[in-house]
Amino acid sequence: SIGNFAWMSKNLNSSTFRNGDSIPEIKSDSAWKRAAIEMKPACCSYNNDSSNDEKYGKLYNWFAITDPRGIAPIGWKVPNDEEWTELINYLDPKQNSITNETQSYIAGKKLKCSKSWVKRNTSNTNESGFTALPSGYRSFYGNFFGIGDDGIQDCAYWWTTSAFEYGNKFAYYRSVDSHGEGVGRGFHHKGFGFSVR
Repeated sequence: SIGNFAWMSKNLNSSTFRNGDSIPEIKSDSAWKRAAIEMKPACCSYNNDSSNDEKYGKLYNWFAITDPRGIAPIGWKVPNDEEWTELINYLDPKQNSITNETQSYIAGKKLKCSKSWVKRNTSNTNESGFTALPSGYRSFYGNFFGIGDDGIQDCAYWWTTSAFEYGNKFAYYRSVDSHGEGVGRGFHHKGFGFSVR
């Protein structure tokens, strides 16, 4: 429990929707991009290596997390942007006036696991129990980034169910990385592959 909500302590690692239908698992870059363009649900393992799933969970495009068949286990839901804001405000009370233009600068260290972040991990406390790991992401074009990449910071991105207000191609996410103690907020194309809580 963190504030008024119960959060999973691991990223989602499901290959099926709630009704048992399979979530299309896509490995090729071209098929991943095509799913984004056609607005179809998709998931994958980081680097297309299923051995990563147990630790990091799967990566999902936004169409998978908002599919009407449901991706969260029974009794759970994928959080929206406002619920993420409540989480961040609870962990960083001094930032309780968070708006669309601001972000927390300390909540990230309370979310991140104190181990597994290979760069600048000394300040991570995980006092929330959220146990954020550097699960990386998959770009619109199918490339993987964010886990132990030389020259690129380790990172984790999580989808919210909240679509960006302008246009229909983007949705909001929250993120943490190895170079800061905060939690980022922004929007990306719905075809990106992010983690889910």
